[in-house]
Amino acid sequence: MADDDGTVRHLVTQVLEASGYRVLETGTAEEAMPLTELHCDELTTIVTDVVMPNLSGADVALHAERICPQVPVMFITGCSDRALSEYGLSVTNAHLLRKPFGPDELLRALGDLIDGRE
Repeated sequence: MADDDGTVRHLVTQVLEASGYRVLETGTAEEAMPLTELHCDELTTIVTDVVMPNLSGADVALHAERICPQVPVMFITGCSDRALSEYGLSVTNAHLLRKPFGPDELLRALGDLIDGRE
């Protein structure tokens, strides 16, 4: 779980851990990339904010695609479709969960992505 907003990051982590997921938590894309490399064989999905300082969630996804192409990426974002396109993402080529979202929406979206329903 990579998000530069500590409140969002901690709430998402709490919801996921309470549902039985093991979460690796980081506040930057730069920290997420080596975690992806270290834990590639254990990851079921990567959850990342789109907009973060320096590198973006899209950068995390591109890195993950090279290192562990079997691991899907779910983007959480408050961005408009237009802003997403500036990061090379669109509603048709990315798994998106729009902020604000509740625990049930998060768990449903993650479950759908992991189960291949999205």
